[in-house]
Amino acid sequence: MRKIFGLVLALALVAGACGGDSGPDPAEDPQGALQAALDRLGEYEGVTLTMSIAADTGSLVALGEGDLTEDNATKVVDSSITLSAKQSDGDAGSQFEMSANIAGIDNAVELKTVDNTFYLRADVQGLADAFGADTSQLDAFAQQAGAAPGFEFVGPALQGEWIGITGIDTAMEQLTGQQATPSEADQEAIKKFTDALGDAAEVTEGDKDGPGDNLVATVNLREAYSSLSEIAAGLAQIPGGGLPSEADVPDADIEVDTWVEDGNLTQVEFDLTQLAELGDDPLPEGVKELAFRITIDEFTDSVEAPDGAVEVDFQEIFQGLLGGATSGDTGTETAPTPSVPSDICDQLAASLEGQDQAVIDQVASQYEAECPDLADQVGGN
Repeated sequence: MRKIFGLVLALALVAGACGGDSGPDPAEDPQGALQAALDRLGEYEGVTLTMSIAADTGSLVALGEGDLTEDNATKVVDSSITLSAKQSDGDAGSQFEMSANIAGIDNAVELKTVDNTFYLRADVQGLADAFGADTSQLDAFAQQAGAAPGFEFVGPALQGEWIGITGIDTAMEQLTGQQATPSEADQEAIKKFTDALGDAAEVTEGDKDGPGDNLVATVNLREAYSSLSEIAAGLAQIPGGGLPSEADVPDADIEVDTWVEDGNLTQVEFDLTQLAELGDDPLPEGVKELAFRITIDEFTDSVEAPDGAVEVDFQEIFQGLLGGATSGDTGTETAPTPSVPSDICDQLAASLEGQDQAVIDQVASQYEAECPDLADQVGGN
């Protein structure tokens, strides 16, 4: 059952996609109404998605088979993740923000990207209290970590302040040779994947309560997978280490609930208990309600940089973690530079194996004092 879990969730998110106006009456033409709503998504300036688990605590406790208490099950039910994103014109590029409500704590973790700066804040104290963690050592940790060059942000971060980190995209490209965002080819392949999936969907009227009219998309897993596997296999990277063979995909139908209101797709929900019928592992007794839910809305706001964020250079953090941070000739006393681990040169060489020579030379120059022979240890493409 776990082998196809990721595939089923992907189907659930776009099961009705076929490729506006408000569309036909859902009661009279469910298929046309859902198609029209999905077409309108493509016209949105941006999209906000809120993901959560729709379940009763008793079902979660039963699913945990002794590993999940009623209190922790309540925390799961009271948690959600909201993502907002849109593509911007000009040099600013795309905008993105995320907010996680955890165990009933609003905005427990927040992330933003603005002008290639990554902003992060977390309610560390609130989360620690909610999960019964010992907070007595936080101040000591903040003082110890903050004494190291480049890590002065630790104290403010533990106090729940915003941290603004620059240079993440550049560092990732240097170390991996890849961009942090999907290529245009990958994005086109994903679009073809969802378009092809929509051709396999049959839509009928449902009777569940929710934000609008309930429309049920029924998809045969094997038929959909057969038509999509060639496209999906062309993606540069597939999460989870690859796709299952067609023979491993059950020849069975699944149902995905969607809701349409005023011509807009407002919610998608997949009943996870259906998975028990697709594999050999039955759900534990007592699991009655368990679904993965996504609510959808248009995102028209702009993602703004938070005021007063503590600025952090990712390259400086990276060097500090590897023990290579230096104080520089500033004329002032700084905390001692951490010693370099004896095997750091071997670690760097392993991480650079197969990279372009330009990347190797750049990293080698940064760590010339610690690893003078680093460039000779690896070869570029």
